[in-house]
Amino acid sequence: MPTRALDATGQPRPMTADIDVFGLTHRGHVRSTNADHFLIASFHRSLRIHATSIGEIGPRETESRGFILVVADGVGGLDAAAEGSARALTTVSQHLLHASEICSQMAVEHEQSAIEDLKTAVGHAHQALIDEAHQAGVP
Repeated sequence: MPTRALDATGQPRPMTADIDVFGLTHRGHVRSTNADHFLIASFHRSLRIHATSIGEIGPRETESRGFILVVADGVGGLDAAAEGSARALTTVSQHLLHASEICSQMAVEHEQSAIEDLKTAVGHAHQALIDEAHQAGVP
């Protein structure tokens, strides 16, 4: 059963059920396909127990620790626009998944460092797309 997380001031954060988010993309009025993608994700602190001899040990996941909303605008007219925007979201989401310290770094005293780490991940996704385009012969 999830437990309620506290914010930096010690106040309870809203429960996930208290937050409404929505995502939608549109192909636009020029193109026949939609190259845009979005990601709505919540951060949780969890513990996966693979085996224990003590039976039930209590909650193993906290309620949401925060949300991230990302939009990747596919560059219309390019052959791999949809694949590029999807790859950008995948790269950023994998960074967030594997950078578990980002949740603890979001504390007020480390906010700028966490923001810089996320900017670096976005930059890596951007460079990967540029490299792929060059390998495919796209100027």
